[in-house]
Amino acid sequence: MLLGLTVYVLGPTVSQADCAETLQELLQRLAKAKEEMASMRDHQDQPDEKAVSKKYIESLSETEDAIKTDCRFAVVPTDVVFSCIRAVNSVQDYCGWLNGKKLEAFTHSKNLISDILDPYNIIQKDKLWRTIASKCLLGQTTTNVRGEYSLTFAKGKYVIYAYYQDNFNVIEWAIPVDISKPGNIELNLFNNNAHIVNKDSN
Repeated sequence: MLLGLTVYVLGPTVSQADCAETLQELLQRLAKAKEEMASMRDHQDQPDEKAVSKKYIESLSETEDAIKTDCRFAVVPTDVVFSCIRAVNSVQDYCGWLNGKKLEAFTHSKNLISDILDPYNIIQKDKLWRTIASKCLLGQTTTNVRGEYSLTFAKGKYVIYAYYQDNFNVIEWAIPVDISKPGNIELNLFNNNAHIVNKDSN
């Protein structure tokens, strides 16, 4: 655990009224990403690149189906919305990377590539998740000098969210937790239960 890490507690679901606009924007992003990915696949020469693009397109279709299913319900699971948003972000990042490779070959500018691939920029610039998280935020705390944190909530389901960034790492957590009985629940935030872990190899 890390000193001074802000840990957020989110409600388990988001109302359809609160997330309808976000889900519709996600569907628009998905349509655009699928179009871009299909276009790129048609112009790729390497079989491994074509295979990766095919996987991303399949993933996009699954995410699209999940979002359309969620749109039918009065409430949507918070962690599902988070996963859908990050899935779309990931594809947009990959599309940007492929475009960036072509751009780098033309301009020899590595700074442009690092900007495209930086997960910090992807997370910070994305407004959809911040909008959703703010609507279902129930509380927050900060880890102490021993990297520990403590929160008290009634029995029920929640999502623990946290984000960490330094010069070498970008890490993000969104972990569902079920408090089924009174008492303390220990939920440590490590790399193995993070949603995104990006380590700079330099």
